[in-house]
Amino acid sequence: MNGARRLLVFVNARARGGEGAGDGEAFEAKLQQAGFAVTFERIESPEQLDATVLRLAPDHDAIVIGGGDGSMRAALPAILKANLPVAIWPLGTANDFTRSLGIECEDDCLHALRDWSNVGSILPRSTVNPFSTMRRSDFLQRRRGTLRPT
Repeated sequence: MNGARRLLVFVNARARGGEGAGDGEAFEAKLQQAGFAVTFERIESPEQLDATVLRLAPDHDAIVIGGGDGSMRAALPAILKANLPVAIWPLGTANDFTRSLGIECEDDCLHALRDWSNVGSILPRSTVNPFSTMRRSDFLQRRRGTLRPT
Protein backbone atom coordinates (compact mmCIF):
# COMPACT_ATOMS: atom_id res chain seq x y z
CA MET A 1 0.00 0.00 0.00
CA ASN A 2 2.10 2.92 -1.41
CA GLY A 3 4.61 3.26 1.43
CA ALA A 4 2.05 3.57 4.23
CA ARG A 5 3.11 2.38 7.66
CA ARG A 6 1.69 -1.11 8.18
CA LEU A 7 -0.12 -1.68 11.46
CA LEU A 8 -0.99 -5.04 12.93
CA VAL A 9 -3.99 -4.31 15.16
CA PHE A 10 -5.04 -6.90 17.72
CA VAL A 11 -8.31 -6.52 19.58
CA ASN A 12 -9.22 -8.54 22.63
CA ALA A 13 -12.78 -9.58 21.79
CA ARG A 14 -13.47 -9.99 25.53
CA ALA A 15 -12.32 -6.50 26.60
CA ARG A 16 -14.95 -4.81 28.77
CA GLY A 17 -17.07 -7.94 28.69
CA GLY A 18 -16.96 -8.10 24.89
CA GLU A 19 -18.12 -4.52 24.43
CA GLY A 20 -14.72 -2.80 24.40
CA ALA A 21 -14.09 -2.41 20.68
CA GLY A 22 -17.51 -3.09 19.28
CA ASP A 23 -16.63 -4.31 15.82
CA GLY A 24 -13.57 -2.04 15.61
CA GLU A 25 -14.56 -0.67 12.21
CA ALA A 26 -14.68 2.96 13.36
CA PHE A 27 -11.12 2.88 14.73
CA GLU A 28 -9.87 0.94 11.72
CA ALA A 29 -11.38 3.65 9.48
CA LYS A 30 -9.65 6.37 11.54
CA LEU A 31 -6.31 4.59 11.13
CA GLN A 32 -6.81 4.26 7.40
CA GLN A 33 -7.82 7.91 7.09
CA ALA A 34 -4.59 8.78 8.91
CA GLY A 35 -2.69 6.97 6.15
CA PHE A 36 -1.96 3.61 7.77
CA ALA A 37 -2.33 0.21 6.14
CA VAL A 38 -4.20 -1.91 8.69
CA THR A 39 -4.41 -5.64 9.35
CA PHE A 40 -7.17 -6.08 11.93
CA GLU A 41 -7.27 -9.26 14.05
CA ARG A 42 -9.89 -10.06 16.69
CA ILE A 43 -8.44 -12.33 19.35
CA GLU A 44 -10.86 -14.54 21.26
CA SER A 45 -8.31 -15.88 23.76
CA PRO A 46 -4.85 -14.84 24.96
CA GLU A 47 -3.48 -18.18 23.80
CA GLN A 48 -3.98 -17.04 20.20
CA LEU A 49 -1.75 -13.98 20.56
CA ASP A 50 1.70 -15.51 20.56
CA ALA A 51 1.38 -17.57 17.39
CA THR A 52 -0.64 -14.92 15.54
CA VAL A 53 1.78 -12.10 16.37
CA LEU A 54 4.78 -14.15 15.32
CA ARG A 55 3.10 -15.23 12.08
CA LEU A 56 1.95 -11.74 11.03
CA ALA A 57 4.51 -9.36 12.57
CA PRO A 58 7.21 -9.70 9.87
CA ASP A 59 4.92 -8.00 7.34
CA HIS A 60 4.18 -5.00 9.59
CA ASP A 61 5.90 -1.92 10.98
CA ALA A 62 4.17 -1.75 14.37
CA ILE A 63 1.68 -3.54 16.59
CA VAL A 64 -1.43 -2.03 18.16
CA ILE A 65 -2.92 -3.89 21.10
CA GLY A 66 -6.59 -3.17 21.74
CA GLY A 67 -7.53 -4.23 25.23
CA GLY A 68 -6.78 -3.53 28.85
CA ASP A 69 -4.15 -4.44 31.39
CA GLY A 70 -4.81 -8.17 30.97
CA SER A 71 -4.43 -7.93 27.21
CA MET A 72 -1.12 -6.15 27.58
CA ARG A 73 0.11 -8.76 30.05
CA ALA A 74 -0.93 -11.57 27.68
CA ALA A 75 0.60 -9.83 24.64
CA LEU A 76 3.94 -8.93 26.22
CA PRO A 77 5.83 -12.17 25.41
CA ALA A 78 4.78 -12.02 21.75
CA ILE A 79 5.53 -8.30 21.53
CA LEU A 80 9.04 -8.86 22.84
CA LYS A 81 9.63 -11.65 20.32
CA ALA A 82 8.29 -9.55 17.43
CA ASN A 83 10.63 -6.65 18.34
CA LEU A 84 8.31 -4.02 16.82
CA PRO A 85 7.10 -0.70 18.20
CA VAL A 86 3.81 -0.99 20.09
CA ALA A 87 0.84 1.31 20.55
CA ILE A 88 -2.00 0.65 22.95
CA TRP A 89 -5.67 1.13 22.17
CA PRO A 90 -7.26 1.25 25.65
CA LEU A 91 -10.33 -0.97 25.67
CA GLY A 92 -10.21 -2.55 29.10
CA THR A 93 -12.06 -1.72 32.26
CA ALA A 94 -9.29 -0.15 34.37
CA ASN A 95 -6.57 0.56 31.76
CA ASP A 96 -4.06 1.34 34.52
CA PHE A 97 -1.07 0.77 32.26
CA THR A 98 -2.32 2.97 29.43
CA ARG A 99 -3.45 5.74 31.78
CA SER A 100 0.00 5.77 33.38
CA LEU A 101 1.34 6.53 29.88
CA GLY A 102 -1.24 9.25 29.24
CA ILE A 103 -3.30 7.15 26.82
CA GLU A 104 -6.94 7.50 27.86
CA CYS A 105 -8.87 6.84 24.64
CA GLU A 106 -8.53 5.74 21.02
CA ASP A 107 -7.74 9.31 19.92
CA ASP A 108 -4.69 9.29 22.23
CA CYS A 109 -3.59 6.04 20.58
CA LEU A 110 -4.12 7.55 17.14
CA HIS A 111 -2.14 10.66 18.14
CA ALA A 112 0.76 8.48 19.34
CA LEU A 113 0.69 6.56 16.07
CA ARG A 114 0.72 9.77 14.01
CA ASP A 115 3.70 11.03 16.03
CA TRP A 116 5.48 7.72 15.50
CA SER A 117 4.77 7.84 11.78
CA ASN A 118 6.23 11.33 11.59
CA VAL A 119 9.07 10.97 14.10
CA GLY A 120 9.72 7.24 14.22
CA SER A 121 9.09 6.38 17.86
CA ILE A 122 5.96 5.37 19.75
CA LEU A 123 7.68 4.43 23.00
CA PRO A 124 11.27 3.49 23.62
CA ARG A 125 11.41 -0.29 23.30
CA SER A 126 12.84 -0.60 26.78
CA THR A 127 10.02 1.38 28.45
CA VAL A 128 8.48 -0.53 31.32
CA ASN A 129 5.95 0.75 33.80
CA PRO A 130 7.01 -0.85 37.08
CA PHE A 131 3.65 -0.28 38.77
CA SER A 132 1.79 -2.20 36.10
CA THR A 133 4.10 -5.18 36.37
CA MET A 134 2.73 -5.96 39.82
CA ARG A 135 -0.77 -6.88 40.81
CA ARG A 136 -3.03 -3.87 41.41
CA SER A 137 -3.64 -4.98 44.99
CA ASP A 138 0.13 -5.06 45.63
CA PHE A 139 0.45 -1.54 44.24
CA LEU A 140 -2.33 -0.23 46.46
CA GLN A 141 -0.86 -1.95 49.52
CA ARG A 142 2.60 -0.57 48.74
CA ARG A 143 1.12 2.90 48.30
CA ARG A 144 -0.62 2.63 51.68
CA GLY A 145 2.51 1.17 53.29
CA THR A 146 0.77 -2.11 54.15
CA LEU A 147 2.52 -4.47 51.70
CA ARG A 148 4.23 -7.24 53.62
CA PRO A 149 7.56 -8.59 52.35
CA THR A 150 7.34 -12.05 50.84
